[in-house]
Amino acid sequence: MDAPGVNEKVRLHLRAKRAIRHFVETTEAGTPTNPAVTKWLADALREIYSGTDPSKALFLGDPGGRPRKTAEHVQIALEVYTERLVSGSRGDALEAIAERRHLSKKQIEGIYDRYSHLAPALAAFEENLQKQLARFRAPRKPKP
Repeated sequence: MDAPGVNEKVRLHLRAKRAIRHFVETTEAGTPTNPAVTKWLADALREIYSGTDPSKALFLGDPGGRPRKTAEHVQIALEVYTERLVSGSRGDALEAIAERRHLSKKQIEGIYDRYSHLAPALAAFEENLQKQLARFRAPRKPKP
């Protein structure tokens, strides 16, 4: 059998965590455990006893996959939003940011479409923060 793909590994990892949580909760409560969970856990423990790494037998290792770049993508969406306010054109803003970030316009558009709903609030927050910092950094008059 072929090794499971990333999505399959994630699915198995989440299912294993749910099964273990179910087992712990039912054991602590003194209620019967689902027979399918008991069988799965028994099989996993048998594998561990046979020498298999516990994280592998219980599907608790890192499921893999590429980590998301959410923070970077939100920043890109904010840059597109700001550029769009200046240029007045979505296309021009996408092109400018794509050129600045050395990414394709299509990549930038996909990122912007995914995170654009956050951009107005973040732009307002950033503007307010800049005002607060300017007030904080302003020279203060000495008290008499």
